[in-house]
Amino acid sequence: RPKERPNILVIMSDEHNVGVTGCYGDQTVQTPHLDRIAQRGITFDCAYTNSPLCVPSRMAFTAGKYISRTGAWSNNCWLPSDDYPSIARVMTAAGYDSLLCGKLHYDRTRRYGFTEIGGNMNRSHKTGRGGRRRADDLPENPTKISGRFDQFHAGDSGVLRHDRQVTAGVLDFLEKRQRSERPFFLFAGYLAPHFPLIVPQAYWDRYQGRVAMPVIPPGHLDALPLNYKHLRAGFQLEAVTPEIVRKGRELYYGLTEWFDRQVGMVLGTLANSDVADNTVIIYTTDHGENIGEHGLWWKNCMYEHAARVPMIVSWPQRWTG
Repeated sequence: RPKERPNILVIMSDEHNVGVTGCYGDQTVQTPHLDRIAQRGITFDCAYTNSPLCVPSRMAFTAGKYISRTGAWSNNCWLPSDDYPSIARVMTAAGYDSLLCGKLHYDRTRRYGFTEIGGNMNRSHKTGRGGRRRADDLPENPTKISGRFDQFHAGDSGVLRHDRQVTAGVLDFLEKRQRSERPFFLFAGYLAPHFPLIVPQAYWDRYQGRVAMPVIPPGHLDALPLNYKHLRAGFQLEAVTPEIVRKGRELYYGLTEWFDRQVGMVLGTLANSDVADNTVIIYTTDHGENIGEHGLWWKNCMYEHAARVPMIVSWPQRWTG
């Protein structure tokens, strides 16, 4: 058979703490499908996001540039123009079909060279506007906590519904794709394990009482840099109780396992497809999640939990396992 260019499948989750993955050393979380990609490929131990925030990170991925060169500094930003040089256009020029299924946090009017499959899942509207808190705008003795913590419970959510749609779109594509067709560059953009931390009860049950709590030394919160104190104030984190922290961490582990099951469905369909042995699989995320470490939740900081990301590459033709 003539030497073929491999297909490329990029799976990107949202807000996945690299430490909450079996192949990165966590012995509590169950991520057998991500671990299987690692077993058949290369795991990068020092991968870091370009920005610990969704849109800037994804714009850097799209453009192949640091965010300081794209002008995308907040979740309300986009690249300077829709015809901006992008990874999709580079791959298309190299003879690939550049396809997007799921979230890349694009404005509803822009796809930067991708052809979208599986339905329209990028419907936001960007203006480029934003704001910042004043340096001295720190409340005294705050007692109110963010409403996001009310979304720590068992059940279903928009995140899960979105991701089921992504999986369905990817499975449909892989089932129909023939080896004789042009090589593809397919980006599968998932939302999990991004908050709200809502997951079916069975996934939460597996982690109740099993997830270690953050270790925060005495005086650490008072010694945080000013901008991280602003994060705690702006996100209303200062009055979060240990009970909420424990619950959120358990749910996050459950949501990570739920996402891993989606990856498993993709891997299973790929394994039985016509392109199984000639497809590179790349797994990563846009940024991490603090899950209570350093007294912080979500992202927006340069601590390892938010800035370091998983990066796994598997190519059966080159690496077997």
